[in-house]
Amino acid sequence: MSVFNIISICTILFVATIFAQKGNESIQSAAHLIECVIEREGLEAAIKTFDELCSNNQTEYSFDENEFNTLGYKFISAGKVSEAIEVFKMNVALFPDSANVYDSLGEGYMLNGDKDSAVVYYRKALELNPENWNADMNLKRMNGFVQDARNETREILKYRPGENTGLDGAYLGQRPPGFVPKVFAPGIVSTRGGFEFCCTWSPDGKELYFNRRGEGVLVSRWEKDGWTAPEVAPFCKKYPRAFEPHITYDGKRMFFGRGPEIWFMDREEDIWGEAIRHGPGMYVTTTLDRTIYMTQLDPSVEYGRIVRSSYRNGSYSEPERVGGGVNRAVGSAHPCIAPDESFIIFDSLILGDTEGEEHTDLFICYRRSDGRWSETINMGQRINTPGGNICASLSPDGKYLFYLRNRDIYWVDARIIEALKPEDLK
Repeated sequence: MSVFNIISICTILFVATIFAQKGNESIQSAAHLIECVIEREGLEAAIKTFDELCSNNQTEYSFDENEFNTLGYKFISAGKVSEAIEVFKMNVALFPDSANVYDSLGEGYMLNGDKDSAVVYYRKALELNPENWNADMNLKRMNGFVQDARNETREILKYRPGENTGLDGAYLGQRPPGFVPKVFAPGIVSTRGGFEFCCTWSPDGKELYFNRRGEGVLVSRWEKDGWTAPEVAPFCKKYPRAFEPHITYDGKRMFFGRGPEIWFMDREEDIWGEAIRHGPGMYVTTTLDRTIYMTQLDPSVEYGRIVRSSYRNGSYSEPERVGGGVNRAVGSAHPCIAPDESFIIFDSLILGDTEGEEHTDLFICYRRSDGRWSETINMGQRINTPGGNICASLSPDGKYLFYLRNRDIYWVDARIIEALKPEDLK
């Protein structure tokens, strides 16, 4: 039975399930059942089980969009793209009016190398929600994303969430990179199909927070017996849609995104406190004196604008647009500011002539002696690929630059920043 043929049946089933759940504590998760059948009996048996659930109007199972979506991405992280696609198909059948389910199915097909099908479902996601930024971005940068998927690490998850890895030493015991970027912690942090991005470290280097698509913010800790495998950060239970974390240099505050807004939490000993809304925007980076640089969503440009907000007398000033070469004509986003504001790294669009040709590169500007920002400098082919290169961040000791490349987190020796500096600015 095709995905579209069972839409009406499953929609009726979903409505019936909502009423059946009331007052019935024995309701079981349909997504969990499907996961168990796939693991025990295989994909064909799971598809048959799902069709039977829909056809027989089973009411002892709950059908939750987020559970099916999370399951799909769980299979992607395990390198099981075919299983993920079928789970995403089930979600489309259950929730045909949700743009998000088509967006996820489009990504599944893209990872599987089926560009034509990916385009179909991304366009359907945009039809249902014209403001679906992810689907729009993927369509415009299809060629780059296909290349990213092709060049992604082949390492699948090696450890269960929270499991002790036995790895010891700074940066998960990984061998440091030189001037050639390399995948960070393949099979542990960067995984096949995982789409990891936006990492931030505690000042002592003993905690790493980062995003993995479909799972939210993950944390890995350096404990006495070694590093723990990444697991969902505890605060995500209360703020499940948190993304793009950033820890300040003193380690006392974490900023993160929730939709189109920025929130923050202050640390109380070893626990992050209640989240407080900061204001509109996304992707915060801070200086030693707590000045904020962030992305401002600007409808006048395709990508965004970078703004600055200084900290004075316990509060932040109104955001001001950063000058010089920082905000390019097509827009700039995801700033990474130096602790002393001596340079800023950000990503921006490289526009193509036809659909699917756009991609993003990392750029850098240096602060001149008079306080003005230099012109924009592309960080070059050593750093950038023809795909997506975004979300740069610095290690707390300033030795390494981390960023998203090929759907993984990469790192490189931060001395490359000085090496790119023009002679007239030295």
